[in-house]
Amino acid sequence: MLRLPACRTGVLFPAILLAGLAGQASWSQPAVAAPPTGGGLAGPSRKNDERLDVSQYTARTQAHVIQGVSGNASGVTFNRDSGTLFVAINGPPLLVEIDTAGKTRRIIHLEGFDDTEGVVYLGKNRFGILEERRRHLCVVRIGKKDRSVKFTRLKQVDQTGGRQDKDWYFLVDPKPTRNTGLEGLTYDRKHRRFFIVKEKYPVKVLQVALAKKRNAPPVVSQPWDAANGSLQLSDLSGVHYHAATRQLLILSHESRSVVQCALDGRVQHRLSLATGSAGLSRDVPQAEGITLDEQQTLYIISEPNLLYVFEKKE
Repeated sequence: MLRLPACRTGVLFPAILLAGLAGQASWSQPAVAAPPTGGGLAGPSRKNDERLDVSQYTARTQAHVIQGVSGNASGVTFNRDSGTLFVAINGPPLLVEIDTAGKTRRIIHLEGFDDTEGVVYLGKNRFGILEERRRHLCVVRIGKKDRSVKFTRLKQVDQTGGRQDKDWYFLVDPKPTRNTGLEGLTYDRKHRRFFIVKEKYPVKVLQVALAKKRNAPPVVSQPWDAANGSLQLSDLSGVHYHAATRQLLILSHESRSVVQCALDGRVQHRLSLATGSAGLSRDVPQAEGITLDEQQTLYIISEPNLLYVFEKKE
């Protein structure tokens, strides 16, 4: 996460356990091949879902402070099984479970994880977690009462494959980056693929497709070249996949915008997060995470520890 001086709140902690990890991603050119079969994520009203237009949203809750979080809020996901939100904190590495009104319910320590920027709920108490500095996609089970998760229990999946039915991690990008690397994470259940956004230098949208063959390695590709300027965003800080429309909501904190786009990068709609737009009384200071719940309520997390809630205009 690229930090602007004015937005540095909270305490940065000492160096967290770093692993010299081997293994490289399997890279391909745009678009991963045939997805496996499986049910998609169905909301309560598919007809309404298919008419998603993020430009028609207005703020219901603004700058709600998340208790127990001093800073570094970096990602958010909706857990459809518990009806709660999970917020990723990148330093110290934490997941914070909150209700949809922003009340803190649980803090989960991510022991041995590093620079945790993104999170997505996969179902059955499993979560995807994104590490920016180490460029890892991690998949881990977190029980309903767990208060900590240890990185040491994860097994590496590399280009030769590995078990993906347990907790695992995968090196998404073999090229080290500074503090402008992998930022946001989301998941397409039907097609068994993750989408990841890279912040800048250059901006990228990556797809990590899980293989149909048991224990085969994931395949990394770019659905389109996001650096071509089609999104008109100066950085990418978060992403959410909307299953009914097969579109992405891409967040930018520098451009103070949410862009709704097709999987080839064509922009469909845009929501400004600047003062005076969408009922906002002030700019969203540093938007870092984005998700929708099953009612299509939109949640955005901002540094240092702020929750914004948007709903469709009546």
